[in-house]
Amino acid sequence: MSSNRKQHKSFAEKKSKAMEIASRSTSLDDLTSLFGYLPDPDPVLRKTGNSVRIYRELLSDPHLFACVEQMKSGILSMEWDIDRGKSKSRQAKAIRKMFLDLDMNRIIGEILDAVLFGYSVLEIRWEYRDSLMVPADVVGKPQEWFVFGDQNELRFLHKDYPGKGIEVPMNNFLLARNKPSYKNPYGEKVLSRCFWPVSFKKGIQQFWLKMTEKFGMPHIYAFISSADFEDEGKRAAVLEMLSAMVQDGVAVMPIGSTVNVLDFKQSASVDLYERGVEFYNKEISKAVLTVTTTTELGKVGSYAASQTHSEHQTTVIESYRKIVEQTMNRLIALVSEYNFPGSELPSFILYEEQDVDKALAERDELLVKTGLIRFTTDYFKRNYGFEDDDLQPIATPGAGEDPTGSPSGPAVVLNGAQVTAASSIVEKVTVGQMPRDSGVNQLMVFFGLTKEQAEAVIGSAGKVKPKVASEPVKEPVPEFKEPSFPDQDAIDELMSATIPKVGKLAGVSGPIMKLLEESSDFDEAILKLGSVYPDLKTDQIEEVIERAIFISEVWGRINAR
Repeated sequence: MSSNRKQHKSFAEKKSKAMEIASRSTSLDDLTSLFGYLPDPDPVLRKTGNSVRIYRELLSDPHLFACVEQMKSGILSMEWDIDRGKSKSRQAKAIRKMFLDLDMNRIIGEILDAVLFGYSVLEIRWEYRDSLMVPADVVGKPQEWFVFGDQNELRFLHKDYPGKGIEVPMNNFLLARNKPSYKNPYGEKVLSRCFWPVSFKKGIQQFWLKMTEKFGMPHIYAFISSADFEDEGKRAAVLEMLSAMVQDGVAVMPIGSTVNVLDFKQSASVDLYERGVEFYNKEISKAVLTVTTTTELGKVGSYAASQTHSEHQTTVIESYRKIVEQTMNRLIALVSEYNFPGSELPSFILYEEQDVDKALAERDELLVKTGLIRFTTDYFKRNYGFEDDDLQPIATPGAGEDPTGSPSGPAVVLNGAQVTAASSIVEKVTVGQMPRDSGVNQLMVFFGLTKEQAEAVIGSAGKVKPKVASEPVKEPVPEFKEPSFPDQDAIDELMSATIPKVGKLAGVSGPIMKLLEESSDFDEAILKLGSVYPDLKTDQIEEVIERAIFISEVWGRINAR
C-alpha cells in the first residue's frame, strides 16, 4: 500500500515539473479572457486608446523622419553575404541566388520597422522554381493586423474571426521583434518614446504660428479729429485706408491726421518657442539614435564628443543588425527545411565594407610591378583585411628563377616593415632628399638585392641629365695614404659611391673615419672636418658625416654575422 503511494507521489511530481504553473490563464492579471487576445501593453496606446496606427502618423514630423532614415541607412549601407559554414556548396549557392532575386533593400527596411513599432510581420509568398521551393517575395504587413495570444503566439485578426483572430502558420511568415519579453511579446517601440515629444513640439509650433500671425505684421493706427471720429463713415474710410496701407504700403489721409506704426518687441518670445522646438528635437534624436548633436554638450570638446557618439551609435546599429540577421536566418532555415532537410545551415551576415587605403595600394602596386618584390600572405591579411580562405597561393619560382623573365635574379619577399623601409628610401630618392646611388646602395645592403634589382626598384627616381661643366674638373689628389685593409677597402668603395665628390673628399674615407673616432660628439666632428676642408659648406659636412656613420654601422652589422 505504501509502495503504491510512493509511486503515485513520484508520478505527480514529474507531472507538476512538466506543466507550466505560472501562466496567464492561471494568473489574476488575465486579460486574454476579456479581449480574446493579449492587448498591447504599450503605455501610450493604453492611455490614449489608440492602435499602433497612430505611431505611423508620427513619421510626418520632418525631424523624426530624418532620424529614422539615418537609423535605417546605417544598416542599409552594409553589404550582405551568405556564410557557408559547414553547409554544402550547392545549398549555399542556391540560397545566395534566392536572396539576389529578392528586393533586399525593401525587405531589410521593413524588418527594421520592428525597431519603430516593436514588431514587424512579413509574409512569405512561396513558389516552385528551378526544382526548389523558394520565396517569390517577402512582404511586410501592417502591425495593426496582428496580435499575440495567451501563449505569445502570433495571431491574425481575420474578418471572420475578429475576436481572437486566427493563429498564423509561421512557415508562411517572418516575425521580427525589438527586445520582446514574456510580459510584452509586442516588443519595445521606439516611436512610443517619440509620441509626446512630437505632440508637444506640434503644440509649440501652433502657438508660434499664432504669434507670428498676430505680431508679425505691423500694427498701424491714426489720430483723427473728434468730428471725423464721430462720423462713422469717415472713421470707416480711415480704417480702410489703414488696412490698404498694411497690404500695399500706401494710403491717402486727410490733412491733420497722424499715422503711427506700433512695433512689438517679441524676440524673447521667439527665442522661447525656438528653444522649445530644439529641445524636443533633441529628445526625438535620443529616442531613435540614442545620441544627439554635440551642441547639447556645452563646453565639452566637440571632436571628442562626436567620437564618443559615433562609437555609441555603432553599438546601437550593431543591435539592429542582429535583428535583421536573425530574421533572415529564419528564412534560410525554412528554405533549407523544404529543400535540404537535415543539412547544416549557412548564415546570413551583414558587414561594413572597409575602404582600402588607396595610397598604400598604389605604393604596393609600384613595388610589385618591378617584379622583384612579393608580399607575404600575412601582409595582405594585416593591411587589407583578407581572411585565410580569401587568398590562394600561387606557384613560387624555383631557385634562381625570376618570375618576370628578367636576368636580374629571383624575386625578393619582403615583410611589412621591410616594405615600409624600402618605400621610404625610394621616396627620399624621388623627392631629392637622397642621391640615387645612395638609395641603390642602401637597398643592396639592407635587403640583399643585386644592383640590377635595386635599380629596378628605384626606377627612374633621381635620374637627372648630366650638366656640361664650363671647365674640366680635375680629379682631387688624396691628402692621406694609409695601408690597405679589406674592411677599409670595402668601406672606401661604399663611401666613394655615396659621398658626393666635392672638395677633396673623393676616396678619403679612412681619414674621415679616424676623425669621427677622435671626436666626442657630432658638433666636434663638424668643426674638425670643417677645419680640414674649409671649402665645404656646413650642410655638406653634415651629410658626409651622417653617411660615413651609416656605412660603417651597416658594414659592422654585416661582419658581425
